[in-house]
Amino acid sequence: MSARKIAFLSDTASAGALAAVEALAQAGFEVHAIESERPDAAARLVRDALRPKREASAGANPENASLATALATQAERMRKLNLSAAFVASLLEPGATLEEGAVAMRWAGMPNKNERSLTHDVLEALADAAFLSRVAGGTYRVERSPD
Repeated sequence: MSARKIAFLSDTASAGALAAVEALAQAGFEVHAIESERPDAAARLVRDALRPKREASAGANPENASLATALATQAERMRKLNLSAAFVASLLEPGATLEEGAVAMRWAGMPNKNERSLTHDVLEALADAAFLSRVAGGTYRVERSPD
């Protein structure tokens, strides 16, 4: 088992912090933004970050996963909450940066806890399928578009 390198930063928005996040990411660290003024959210973030990453199914190559395959586990919740695959596909412009809160606002206006949770789960599923890369907690970079 290889050791994971994880960094938690309370400042990920300033110019200096962005350089630090980039340097840590290049050094192989998972970088997570942490809200120091909200201990409950910080503790949840640390717990979630320390959970083992989901294993890809045997023989599956995430680079070749289709958008439908990537979203299969969330399809029923997406249907119930009216989050269309077309909307998700429209977010996937290579090089773009996606933030959970902004995506939820764009989709739902004033998202409730269920919509925020689904947004997080969909973005994580896309990251697991190599459509996105994790930059910091709740922030993703688009790596490829759905073809």
